[in-house]
Amino acid sequence: MAVFEKMRVSLALVDKTPLYGEQEAPARSRREFFEDAFRERRDFLPARGKAKLTFWPIAAPSGFVAGFFGREIVQKGHSGPETAFTEILIENWEISLFVMNVAADSQVCWMQIKSDVGSPKSILESFLKHISKKSSLSEWTPHVKYMDTDGFYWEAVRANKDVLTKLEFTFIPPNALNLRDTVGIFTRLANEQVHPDTITHTYRAPPGQMEPESELAGASAEIAMEGGGEAKAFAGKKKVYDSNDDRTREEVDDDDLPTPSQPSFIRRVIDRLWPT
Repeated sequence: MAVFEKMRVSLALVDKTPLYGEQEAPARSRREFFEDAFRERRDFLPARGKAKLTFWPIAAPSGFVAGFFGREIVQKGHSGPETAFTEILIENWEISLFVMNVAADSQVCWMQIKSDVGSPKSILESFLKHISKKSSLSEWTPHVKYMDTDGFYWEAVRANKDVLTKLEFTFIPPNALNLRDTVGIFTRLANEQVHPDTITHTYRAPPGQMEPESELAGASAEIAMEGGGEAKAFAGKKKVYDSNDDRTREEVDDDDLPTPSQPSFIRRVIDRLWPT
């Protein structure tokens, strides 16, 4: 079985001041950004290491983009007995399937976990950092976040409510989510007036006095769990929850996976990961 990891990519608009006499061109929409980003082959390097990485797109149904992330693997091997098993270098590529819903209210993606390719989140961050350096795709700053679909945050804070001393939430303003009104008003005002890349709210209280299920804290947590930011919870110096450590994973039968030569099977993967 192939295992996939779920993430959301939020986009923050880069604030650019046009030069004198120039007019700033309107930014493409979030959906257009993703469609253009994943439209063609792109070669890039990971955040760490020197192994070459490549994204190779495949056709996907309307509203989705898909393709393979590949990593070049070079290892020592041996030729056949005709050459007395001479040592040679063998080049191979390991590939990991990627698929994303680019609808304005989604921008959720799944990527196959392959140890020889690398961490899905790390690979995707390296890819988006690479393309964001291109002038034609530099108007948005991407942020990749895990999604806590299973509600592990609530399990952690409820289990530790009597000893909680700090809650910390980081948001990406504005992002692809429909922010809850209470938190959304503040983050939108902060974005308009301060122009931050991210906003962090920190709440502290003596043990037992924190109300993690209050309207404000609850809305903040829901946004973070849906991939619109990050959440952390502490009991004194002990961290009892960190959304960066969370993973939502799903399995897909190997027989349902597309291949570079049979890309149409991507529909089976979409039906499995986005059930209707």
